[in-house]
Amino acid sequence: DCDLRREVALKVLSPELLLCDPIDTRPQRERLQREARAQAQLAHPHVVPIYDVGHEGNEVYLAMALMEGPDLRAWLGQGPRAWREVLAVFLAAGRGLVAAHEAGLVHRDFKPGNVLLDHAGRPHVTDFGLARATRDASLDPSGAERSGVEPIDDSLTVDGVVVGTPAYMAPEQHAGALGPAA
Repeated sequence: DCDLRREVALKVLSPELLLCDPIDTRPQRERLQREARAQAQLAHPHVVPIYDVGHEGNEVYLAMALMEGPDLRAWLGQGPRAWREVLAVFLAAGRGLVAAHEAGLVHRDFKPGNVLLDHAGRPHVTDFGLARATRDASLDPSGAERSGVEPIDDSLTVDGVVVGTPAYMAPEQHAGALGPAA
C-alpha cells in the first residue's frame, strides 16, 4: 500500500481462473465485497485485518494485513512441537473464531489452511468468503445493528447447500444446516 506505506497481502480473483464471464465480474465482486465486510467487522488480534476491497478492470481484489508466517497446516507440518506451544496457538486461533461468533458470524470454512501465522508466530483467522450471518440472537448478544455494524448480506449462498471443506465440517454443516456454534 504505497499511500499508507505498509505491506499488504492481496487476494486477487481473476475471471479466467474462476471460469466465469470475463465481461461481467459482478458476482465475484459481490462475493469478495461480502467476504471483506464480514472480516472487516472483526477488530480482533486473532483475525486478519481487512484494509480495502475493489476491482481493477476485470480483476477483483481484497487488501489485508500481510501475514509473513505459514498457515497453521504448514506450521504443524514443520516438525514436532511441544504440546503447550500447539495448545497456545490453537487457543488463540479459537479466540478469533469466538470473536466471529460474538459478532453474529459463522465462518463455515474454519480449517488449518485458513489460520495464518504472523512474523511472531501469532495465529490469525482469515478467509471469511463463506461466512454467514447467524440468525441465533444468543450468538450476537450486542446486536449487530445496535453496534453500528451492518449485518452481512448472506444471499450469495443458498440454504441447504453444503459449503466448506468436508474434512473439517461439523456434522450439522454436512447436513446443510448451521449448528449453535458451527
